[in-house]
Amino acid sequence: MDKKFIEIALLNKLFDKKINLTKFLNKKYKDISEEQIIETIYDVQTGSYIKWAMKNLKIQRNYCEEIVEIIDSMKEKSFVNYLDAGVGELTTLCDITSKIKKKVSTIYVCDLSWSRLFTGLKFSKKYKNIKNKIKPFCSDMKCLPLPDSSIDLVTTHHSIEPNFMNVDLIVKELFRVAKKNLLFFEPCYEFNSAAGKKRMNIHKFVKDLEPYIKKNGGSLIKKIKIENPFNPLNATACYMIELKKKSQRKKIKFTFPGENFSLIKKNNFYLSNHFGVSFPILKDIPILRKENAILSSIIC
Repeated sequence: MDKKFIEIALLNKLFDKKINLTKFLNKKYKDISEEQIIETIYDVQTGSYIKWAMKNLKIQRNYCEEIVEIIDSMKEKSFVNYLDAGVGELTTLCDITSKIKKKVSTIYVCDLSWSRLFTGLKFSKKYKNIKNKIKPFCSDMKCLPLPDSSIDLVTTHHSIEPNFMNVDLIVKELFRVAKKNLLFFEPCYEFNSAAGKKRMNIHKFVKDLEPYIKKNGGSLIKKIKIENPFNPLNATACYMIELKKKSQRKKIKFTFPGENFSLIKKNNFYLSNHFGVSFPILKDIPILRKENAILSSIIC
């Protein structure tokens, strides 16, 4: 299916008027994909999450303190690397990783929206103790440019939530790149109020991750109710997951999305000798999505 080119200027005006952009896009573009709707809406909303966090410091702090407590309670003493998948504007990531007691050497952050990543990276610069650890890339969570079993800790914060049609593929891919530990902080239908359940049904949010965790070989160690969610109508649970894997990678390089074939950085591109394609780097953010690959075998 061809990707639609959407009038972002129009959507910006509709967003300012608080028009439901999902309904608008579905009505105007009959065959638009769920993925493009999510990418487009988040692109239009760029900056709004940082504004919200700055206006709601207490809510932000209380939520993140719960997350920090959970991470610090894990038996691992340190993490060589950490991936926040669907990181958005890095507000939550920065608050958490600047406070956890465990040592983290490299923090990988990815999002479908380049604009949100770019804005979030500027925001992260004030967190001096973590800014040099952050390694960003723009990607699809169904097809990550990372090797099998390469990440010590994988987290999500309501980023699986809107992917109703692709939840199984996303869970499978996050399990592929994880070594052992994953923490999904996602909506929980079971913990929600009647009004919250109604809201989840209307927005088609992912309701129950447990079947997908089991199907893809994960063990749900705990499901913890988060007492201070960002939105009282969107109850959050921590799905603490462990995987059993025999082989784990110590070295990590960006790979062709969804594969183990390493990419080589050259000038302003990441090159794949195996597939003869290159991926652009825009403002120091690699855009590692299959649909952005350029057939360029002569330089690979």
